[in-house]
Amino acid sequence: MQNTAYFAGGNDTVEALLALTRRTGSELDNRGETDGSSAGREQPNPQDNRSRGTLARLVVKPATGHRLRFTYEDRHQHTDSELLRLSTSLPRVSAADGSEDARRERFSVDWEWKPTAGLVDRLLLSAYHQSAANQTYTLQKRSATTSGCSGTSSGSNTCLVDMNFDFRQQTTGVGLQLEKGLNTGALDHFIVVGADWRRHELAEIRDYTITNQTTGSVGKTLAGDTYPLRDFAPGESDSLGLFAQDEIGIGRLSLTPGLRLDSVKLRPDAISKTIGTQTFSASSQDHSAASPKLAAVWRHSPATSFYGQVVRGFRAPNYEEVNGLFYNAAQNYASLPNPNLKPETSTGMEVGTRFKLAGGNLQLALYNNKYSNFISNELVCSTPSGASAPACLGNAVRSVYQSINLASVRIRGAELRGQWALPHGFRSAGAIAWADGDVTSAGQPLNTVDPARLYLNLGWDGHAASHPLAVDARLRAARKKDQVDRSEVDYFRTPGYAVLDLSASLQLHRNARLNLALNNLFDKKYWLWSDIRQVGLSSTDAGPAFFTQPGRNLSASLQLDF
Repeated sequence: MQNTAYFAGGNDTVEALLALTRRTGSELDNRGETDGSSAGREQPNPQDNRSRGTLARLVVKPATGHRLRFTYEDRHQHTDSELLRLSTSLPRVSAADGSEDARRERFSVDWEWKPTAGLVDRLLLSAYHQSAANQTYTLQKRSATTSGCSGTSSGSNTCLVDMNFDFRQQTTGVGLQLEKGLNTGALDHFIVVGADWRRHELAEIRDYTITNQTTGSVGKTLAGDTYPLRDFAPGESDSLGLFAQDEIGIGRLSLTPGLRLDSVKLRPDAISKTIGTQTFSASSQDHSAASPKLAAVWRHSPATSFYGQVVRGFRAPNYEEVNGLFYNAAQNYASLPNPNLKPETSTGMEVGTRFKLAGGNLQLALYNNKYSNFISNELVCSTPSGASAPACLGNAVRSVYQSINLASVRIRGAELRGQWALPHGFRSAGAIAWADGDVTSAGQPLNTVDPARLYLNLGWDGHAASHPLAVDARLRAARKKDQVDRSEVDYFRTPGYAVLDLSASLQLHRNARLNLALNNLFDKKYWLWSDIRQVGLSSTDAGPAFFTQPGRNLSASLQLDF
């Protein structure tokens, strides 16, 4: 259930807005059937969640051409879960509960100035600060385990393992943008120049308390690790960008050359760190790049235009990819830092057209992007299940994940979308998106690309008993995922699906609107490929229906305006 209240008011000089939101709910249902407490559980874990949010905004116009805007945002979410789907990698865990607290707070201020004459037509100066914290608590019960409370080895002890994970981020940034329109003979110019700077600070810590209920001992050591510990050194990253572009109009043709300069610096606070028996040096990195672009638009007629662009892209590794470490001997896996990670560069080409038709419009886009040193989180070392000894990370774990550079990657695709007004109050809209990704340097598919998707909507606007009514039928569909790199994991491949949703919106009163939605009308059982890839679900894992999307469900809301 969600409750939202808006308060707004103002005049020509001052405007104010306050929005308060509160939401409570439980776990989302799925199409799983098997319940109980096991690795093969298919029904969702029981969950209670609640959240609250605040948005406050004040706009002041102290003089002609000036506008000051102050914004405060706050969101706090709490979740309690009973973790009934257990892991086969920890057979001694017989029960687990968890809770999560997440909070984000953001302050921002911006000043817009539109002088009546001068060197600029518009100036925008902005600054912001955001803090975010995420705390996760998990309580595991380990039965028939060793005196050291192992998650895998058997014994005659019962243990409680209380796990606390704390992750905090601070982000501060400023931005400046200047705009100017001018004419030089037959050419019209719209020039945009600016700069942005951001500092991102982060730190995390894990703390475990292990209680052996059989012997009564309480300790801070588990599976070779002594707590509290940090998985990576606290640190910060600074990024500075300078950009400029000029949209040049030559009759029906517009050309927009542009250039962006980026500088990124990663700085750890500590020289080195130790996680259990694994020691790594926290690394600094400095990267810079120049990224040009050229875009063109040809307006063939008022109803038809064609466009194209070539863009050079740049992405520096983030702090976690370079210095982040997670090592878990009990579950036999690790995520390692990569101090040698290189920046990702790309060249993207896109062409398209836009048509304005009678009662509607149509857009088509084709793109082809080529990447060098593509940054991807990959399973870089593994030992098959059942092997006599692990062979990764000095024979310490079976599986090692790491952000690495894929030498050469290509992603290409097409998107078509449009909407039309039909007779008798009917309207329609649709979109189709297709993409294909390949690691060309390895001759393998790129697993991060989703299968082709289709969206169709048929709606009707009319009246019911003199009340405005809108009714919509929406079809969501996707192809099966058949192009998968299975060199490390034989992923569960998602079948194709088509899902029909119905919705209606009735204006009961000028200040009251009732919204109804019946989603997944035919109770289709389907998966999203992005979910499967994120959890690494293999074709042999038990209970794949645990990751299905919700079946048939109904939602209703009443909107009141005062």
